[in-house]
Amino acid sequence: MPNRNYAKIMKNIISFFNIQFLKYYILGFFLIIFNYLILNLLLSINLHYLICSTIIFIIGLISRFTLMSKIVFKKKINKKNFINFIKITINVYLIYIILFYLMSDLLKIHPSHTFIIIVIFFSLINFTYLKREW
Repeated sequence: MPNRNYAKIMKNIISFFNIQFLKYYILGFFLIIFNYLILNLLLSINLHYLICSTIIFIIGLISRFTLMSKIVFKKKINKKNFINFIKITINVYLIYIILFYLMSDLLKIHPSHTFIIIVIFFSLINFTYLKREW
């Protein structure tokens, strides 16, 4: 009997951490590092942090859509999918920029640290929402 329970638990864990989920996070990790480096480069040339975060968001939007479509969700890249992705992302962006402002200006957290906190916050929400919508 204990072996069946163990097997059932392992099956549940594996189904939770399915390949699509792992691909999403592995790819997302590399995109975060790339965006983080660009953010710090833009901050180093004294651009305002909201302008930097907007530029990073747009770069992230395009790279995330292209790579997540092809690698994670196995969707064709077409106008309809891109428009759906934009709709989802606009809602996320509004929350993103408000959180960036609140954390950087009001809480005085450095913008590069704010970026990491916000990305971690949104990662699971984005995966769940994108998987359902695509």
